Amino acid sequence: MCASTSLKTLRINIPHLNKTEACNKNNTVSNDVNISLLWLDKNTCLQDDEDVCETKRMLKEINNNATFHSDFDGLIKFLEDNLNDTFFLVISGVEATSTTIFQKLHSLKHIDSIFLFCLEKQTYEPLLTDQHPSKIVGIFNTQSELCNSIRKTLDHVRRHFAAFTLFNQKQHSMRNLSIDSIRFLWHQLLKDTLWKISRTDDWKIRMIEKFRDYYRGSANELKDVGEFETQYKSSDAVKWYTKDMFIYKLINQALRTEDIDALYTLRYYIEDLCLDLKNRYEQFRQLHIELEMPSVTLYRGLRLDRDQILKLKMNVKNLISTNGFLSATRSLDVAKFYAGWDEPCQSTTDITEPVLFIINIDVNEDKIIVADIAADSMMPDELEVLFDLGSIFEINSITEDDTQKPSKWTLSMTASNNGEKILNDYILFKRQDMEGFDISIIFGEFLYDMGEYQKAEKYFENLLLTEDTPQRRYSLGMVHCLKGEYDQALYHLQSAYNRYREILLPMASVSHVLFDTDAAQNMLNEMARVSVAIANIHFDTNNPDEALIHYKNALHAYETSIPDCNSPQIGNCLQNIGLIYQQHGSYNEALEKFYQANDIFSKTLPENHPDRAGLLLNIGNIYRLQNQYDLAIESYTSALDMLKKIYPSKHRLITECMNNIGLLHMSKHQYDESLKWFLQCLENYNEFESSNTQNILYVHIHANIAESYEKTDNICDAIRYYEQSLTNYEKAQQDGWRIVKYVNSNDAEETKEKEEKSLTDLFSILENFKELYSGEHPHVPSVLRDIGKAFFNDKKYKDALKYYNQSLEMCTKFQSFEHLDAAACLTDISSIYQIEGDYLKALDYAAESYNVLSKILSSKHPKIKSILEHIIHLCNETGESVKASLYSAKLRLSCEKEITSDDFDSDGIRKKMFYLYYKQEKYQEALNIVSSKIAIFEDQQSQTILGQIHLKLGQYEQAAFHSRNALTLSSNDSNIVICNTQLGHAYLLQHDKTNALMCYEKCVEILRRDTSDEDELANVLINMGAIYLDQSSYNDSLLHYSEALKIKKKTDPSNNTLVGAITSCIGKSLFKQHNYDEALVHFIEAFEILKQSEDSIELATIHEFIGIIYYEKPDLEISLKHLLIALELYDKLKSTENDSKLENILGTIANVFYDKQDFQAALSYYKKSLIIADNNDSPNLVSTLYQISQVYFQLNNMNYGIEYIKRCIEVQEALVDDENDQDLMSFKQVLSYTQLLNSTRKQKRRRKYKRLFHKKRYQRRMKKKSVIMVPPELGNLITEFCEQSQTV
Repeated sequence: MCASTSLKTLRINIPHLNKTEACNKNNTVSNDVNISLLWLDKNTCLQDDEDVCETKRMLKEINNNATFHSDFDGLIKFLEDNLNDTFFLVISGVEATSTTIFQKLHSLKHIDSIFLFCLEKQTYEPLLTDQHPSKIVGIFNTQSELCNSIRKTLDHVRRHFAAFTLFNQKQHSMRNLSIDSIRFLWHQLLKDTLWKISRTDDWKIRMIEKFRDYYRGSANELKDVGEFETQYKSSDAVKWYTKDMFIYKLINQALRTEDIDALYTLRYYIEDLCLDLKNRYEQFRQLHIELEMPSVTLYRGLRLDRDQILKLKMNVKNLISTNGFLSATRSLDVAKFYAGWDEPCQSTTDITEPVLFIINIDVNEDKIIVADIAADSMMPDELEVLFDLGSIFEINSITEDDTQKPSKWTLSMTASNNGEKILNDYILFKRQDMEGFDISIIFGEFLYDMGEYQKAEKYFENLLLTEDTPQRRYSLGMVHCLKGEYDQALYHLQSAYNRYREILLPMASVSHVLFDTDAAQNMLNEMARVSVAIANIHFDTNNPDEALIHYKNALHAYETSIPDCNSPQIGNCLQNIGLIYQQHGSYNEALEKFYQANDIFSKTLPENHPDRAGLLLNIGNIYRLQNQYDLAIESYTSALDMLKKIYPSKHRLITECMNNIGLLHMSKHQYDESLKWFLQCLENYNEFESSNTQNILYVHIHANIAESYEKTDNICDAIRYYEQSLTNYEKAQQDGWRIVKYVNSNDAEETKEKEEKSLTDLFSILENFKELYSGEHPHVPSVLRDIGKAFFNDKKYKDALKYYNQSLEMCTKFQSFEHLDAAACLTDISSIYQIEGDYLKALDYAAESYNVLSKILSSKHPKIKSILEHIIHLCNETGESVKASLYSAKLRLSCEKEITSDDFDSDGIRKKMFYLYYKQEKYQEALNIVSSKIAIFEDQQSQTILGQIHLKLGQYEQAAFHSRNALTLSSNDSNIVICNTQLGHAYLLQHDKTNALMCYEKCVEILRRDTSDEDELANVLINMGAIYLDQSSYNDSLLHYSEALKIKKKTDPSNNTLVGAITSCIGKSLFKQHNYDEALVHFIEAFEILKQSEDSIELATIHEFIGIIYYEKPDLEISLKHLLIALELYDKLKSTENDSKLENILGTIANVFYDKQDFQAALSYYKKSLIIADNNDSPNLVSTLYQISQVYFQLNNMNYGIEYIKRCIEVQEALVDDENDQDLMSFKQVLSYTQLLNSTRKQKRRRKYKRLFHKKRYQRRMKKKSVIMVPPELGNLITEFCEQSQTV
């Protein structure tokens, strides 16, 4: 089977956009893309192969940007670097037969079409039945066949692209148009603006020159340009548009990209095309009227992705406009073919779905220009029609048929002329807002409103060449301002201001009769407008004092030109002045200006207006900063009521306002009330708005909900919402989204988004300044300071000082030394010297920073408070008590609280979640939070908590590691004690008692010096007493326990458990010193304290020690009583860690019974002890076995006794692996003796020697109770016994 060379279904994939492109293009619905041509063949690198060179030449003629690749990896890298383009790929050679390569290519969304170029078609035909056949256009074995197919495919893709803009007819005002609506109006204005430029004879000449320049090196295209130059006539514009030539490509590309230069170049032909379409439309219209067929239905088919389709669906009943000349057809079948209507499901990489546009026109209403161009088309059977530039339709409906995959969509729309009315309304509005109205300026303003700053700049530069007016200079200045090019902006704005002055001054010198009052007032208004723009630049560049001067100039001009001083412009000036006072910390003055503005707005603006709502938000902000929360809530609530009447219920500003109110209730500690407002914010989430601002706002709202739950001790819900906030924030961070926490703008629609720059970015900016301005630029000090700050954060203090000092030098040159940047540099330099321990230098720089700040900020500003606190700390470090008192007095005058940072603190959220998990004892979850971003947990508090967590988890090495880190970061005695105590615990649990003791001793040294925390001193002493007790340093143990007991009886006398335990430990220390009487007193005292407690282990221990003491007295009855009570308590615990205690006490009880000659009872307890010892490989196993053998001997059961002696020897041999071991030799001697005795008894039964043996054994047991050893004299006894046996 041979693949057809006919056109495949149009299935253009939409590429991913970068952030800037996405911002500019998300307001259009389009299936257009930039298409480039690629050829993959290992032979493309051959320079002397004629076929390869000829193929390259032919492909270059089709697409001048064609690229050639000889290896697959190189092709993939190229594609990864050009994700914003769509490609047609020619593939040939062995690469075409590789299944792996084809699978990879089919998975790449920006490869739209694949052309197989080979000599043997049959080799590659199986690929057409592969998993993804839809991308393969066909298989071609000649160059001409291949190139013809590529040309036809490209031609139809370009000719049938669609790009639309939308206009929401429900907007409340012309002032706050959406980006969609601005772009819509721009396209409506485009034709009128181009037409207003006078047509000259050289238009066509310049256009032809541009064509030749653009296509230089392409012989075919240059041939077409020559043909166009000699044969083109204005009346044939439509015919030339339908030709398979360059002209329609350039027209559509210029309109699609809104390329101002290209549109200026092409305006000669565009005007002809529009006029030709208009003439043909008259014929079209007349024909349908004569045929009594005024209603015409036209069709268009294409594929769009679902997001674009849903955007169309959301705009039903709104207007839609084409961005160029729209092609359609009279044939429903043709439209369905281009939509791929009846084709099966496309590949998994195809994200588009077929859309059928049904366009209804009534020629009687004369609302739109459309012409039948089928007769001139290269494919007349497609019954093509062409709509005029910027044609407008109203979307009636859009329906989905989802019975098959992909879904099929049908969109019905009707021709409309409402765009003309909307455009006229907007122009009327702009006339009221702009003196000396110039419609060409509106066109340029639309460009920068759409974010097309570069295009706007070129447009206004071209406009100034035709006529230099102050209005046009003002507009060009505004473009530079929006681009952040403030020097150029100030130049053009100041130039505009000066021109207005030049015009105004002569007017003031004429006689009163001739003086034109209206013209003068208009001029003053324009000067005021320029002054506001200049002030805004100074405000945005951290030069508030200069901004204040220009705002006041603007205010004076407005008040002079407007007799009754009632104008929104005056209100805006007052509000801007108030914002500067707010920045200076002069809140009362700011509030006064805001209320003056409010009085004017109430007289000049409608009751519900965005500017009035924004002003109320600013008033609320002042009250918030003054901690007057009730007044702030009142102001925010009024703003909220107004916003609800202006905007849809789920508008972002409404949500922000509710969030602000919730924050104020949180500041008042009314957490239930704040939670109510925050949860209302969640309900207000607009699922149809996917803006970065909305999404990051809800990051804050989730965090605020979490904090409210945290404050009410609802820890589980707090963690849940913190997690949600953090998850959303991390997702948002992928696109660099930022937002402020409070609404702080005088324009209630806008919030500033600020991105932090890396050190590399900062150096790049600095180099740009040096290159463009030789380093002489007012922004250089700020950049230098940011570089210094970056080095400071990296703890590279030498480099930081270098750039801070450079910044200070530049400040004196451009900004004056009395500037916030200078003050910030001085503060940071002070911090560096403080870190390095040079407190005198640190104090000097801090004092200088204060002097700068005090001249430009209010004494109550938070920055003043911060620097004063810093200075006082340095004074204390240097012993400057007089200075400290002086600055403390100044600090008392500053009563404002520090303003919380508005940036979302994702790291703070992580720390909160970490701490909440720690409080809930969910230690693994806490560690998971740490692992997500380790760097933010390197502070002293986090490291301390991490040490505690690892202690709880039994991970003692990690606990010691984090505790050491925390100790290194600790700067005060309290933290040092905490860290050393924790580190001591970690060492102790690792059995490193030496280091543990050293840590505890450091704690004691500090705690003895500071007696404010005696309780903690007692705790450390207890730990040290335990170590000394374990190390057999009984005097030290007794000393530390006794001191701890004395402190605890004073600081925590009601804590019976702890007091009793310490008393018991003192008893143990005395016991180890064989001071049994004193020990008994303390044990009895401890028992009396603890007898009502639930500390069964300690009670059991006390009974055990009392029992042992009475055993030593000896008072066996009392001893047995206490030992049995201890046994009962131990047995109740049933825990593995108490097995050793149980084993010991069972052995001790057995010893008591043995001494009471109750051998059966002794045997029973010895065997119970043996079971535990055997299971746990106890070191007492040998001793217990030996004791049991002795009991059997007492019970006259020699055989069992011998068996246990044998087991005793086996265990000892396994333990020591040394035949000369003294214990082992003694056991073997006993075994020999008993075996001999047993044998002799069987013969003579000489009991007196047995009694002699047991008497000796008893004496030995009394000397040593744990492991019974055979004394040296036993050898003589055995020898004597053997000699007697032989004589008998």
